Amino acid sequence: MYVVRVIQMEASTASDGKMITKYLMEKGCRNLEECLKSDPKKDQTNLKKDQDDSRRDTVRYCYEAALGVKQMHDLGYAHRDIKLQNIVVFEMQEPVKHNVAKLVDFGLVRKYDKWSDKPYHTERV
Repeated sequence: MYVVRVIQMEASTASDGKMITKYLMEKGCRNLEECLKSDPKKDQTNLKKDQDDSRRDTVRYCYEAALGVKQMHDLGYAHRDIKLQNIVVFEMQEPVKHNVAKLVDFGLVRKYDKWSDKPYHTERV
């Protein structure tokens, strides 16, 4: 399971005084590495069309991930751990059913100063 964002959080206190926190999260279906692996069980009659569709989807996912990196950089943050496993595909239902790729795993993110003399001057977020 891949979680990209917390949509809602609710905190309450149980009868025994313990704090209970409930989260509603966005869930992804697979990462880009899994998308690139071919399925040996696929119907061979539509293999060419499936390969073309798969390539088109992969290019779009990479483009969407690049847009995410650009947005982070525009805000002054560096992801520092971009790899296939950290690009997750989500099945969206509205307004029409489609898939979208998003960046995940922000554990190494650092704020950077693009005007600094140091090329990789970052501070921990």
